[in-house]
Amino acid sequence: MQLWQDGLVAALAAIGLASLMWSVVKAVLYSPRQERRQGAVALIPAQGDGEGLEGQIRIMERLRKEQALVGTVLLVDCGLQQGRDERDNAELDFAPSLIDDMVVTHAHIDHSGRIPLLVKQGFRGNIYCTRLTAQLLDIMLRDSAHIQESAAGYENQKGRRAGKPPVEPLYTLVDVERALRHVVSVEYGQEIDISDGIRARFIDAGHLLGSACVELWLTEAGETRKIVFSGDIGNQKTPIIRAPQYIAEA
Repeated sequence: MQLWQDGLVAALAAIGLASLMWSVVKAVLYSPRQERRQGAVALIPAQGDGEGLEGQIRIMERLRKEQALVGTVLLVDCGLQQGRDERDNAELDFAPSLIDDMVVTHAHIDHSGRIPLLVKQGFRGNIYCTRLTAQLLDIMLRDSAHIQESAAGYENQKGRRAGKPPVEPLYTLVDVERALRHVVSVEYGQEIDISDGIRARFIDAGHLLGSACVELWLTEAGETRKIVFSGDIGNQKTPIIRAPQYIAEA
C-alpha cells in the first residue's frame, strides 16, 4: 500500500504543471447560455496553440462563437522567474482580463510573484488560497515589491548618468495592496464553489506552510470529472511541516 501511495504522489508531482516555474495553466469551464447544454471543459496551456496570446484569444473566441458558450477561466499560480533572465517577467503569456478567477498552490515567489502584475494589468477576479498561504503572501509579495522598486531605482540611478530613459518597477507596494484585496482564504479540506460547475478543495501538500494540492471538480452536461494540480509536494517526516496528504483519485 505504501508503495502505491508513494507512486501516486510521484505521479501527481510529474503532472503538476503548477510546479514548473513558468507553467501557467488555465482550467477553463465554459458555462452554457440559458438555452444551451450545460458546460464544456477545456485545458489551455500557457502558450495557447503555440502562437502565444493571440492564439489563446483565437481559441476562446472560436469556442464561444462556434459552440455558443461563455466561459469562466481559472488560472493556477502566476510565478516570477528567479535566477537567469530567460524570460521577461513583465510579459505575461495571456491577457489578465481573460482570467475570471485564480487559485494559488503556495506562496513561494516562483508560484505567486507576478500576482500583483496580474492585477496591475487588468485581473479583477478572486484569488483563492489557504489561510496560511494568504498570510505568507501578505509578507512575501510586499518584500518582492520592495525588491522591484529598489532594483528600478538602482537602474535609474545608473541610467541617468548614461542618458537612458527611466525604467518602471515590475510592480510597487501599491500594486501589492490592490492584489491582496482579491485574496479569498479557505481552510484545508474546505470545499468551495468557484463558479457554476467548478468546485475546489485544498489538500496539504507538505511543501511549505499553507502549501496545497488543488482538487477541482468540473461538471459538464450533468457529468462531473475531477482533476488535480499538485503544486510542489513535500517530503515525509520533515520538521515543522506536516507530511503531504494523499489524494485517493483523480
